[in-house]
Amino acid sequence: PLATIVTPNIPEAEELTGIQVLDERSMEKAAHYILDMGAQSVIMKGGHMEGDPIDYFFDGENSIELVSKRIETKNTHGTGCTFSSAVAANLALGKDLEASTRIAQSYVHDSIDPGFSIGSGHGPLNHFSKFWDM
Repeated sequence: PLATIVTPNIPEAEELTGIQVLDERSMEKAAHYILDMGAQSVIMKGGHMEGDPIDYFFDGENSIELVSKRIETKNTHGTGCTFSSAVAANLALGKDLEASTRIAQSYVHDSIDPGFSIGSGHGPLNHFSKFWDM
């Protein structure tokens, strides 16, 4: 990919790299592979892994593991789109990539818990949870 930032989840990273991602070591290996494909930075989202999710940030020089507490819910539809949009929005506000990543991760995490139970599948996040109670 010829992109500044690539934000794959685990299944997407596996598809891009052919590397089975089972733990932090294979997550790091896949992120390096994606960077070698032409991306300037990779933020791999670990929500599909067992246990507390670990997001892995790598820009060729710096690597950071961001761990968050897993929230048991089906209301996770749109987490990837919300995350990448939040990173982009914070970059547009002048924040650096690491700060934008941390803010985006926190925003998504805070939007999952009060998500909406709609239908029988995965419900959406509550993007406005910090602004009002529903």
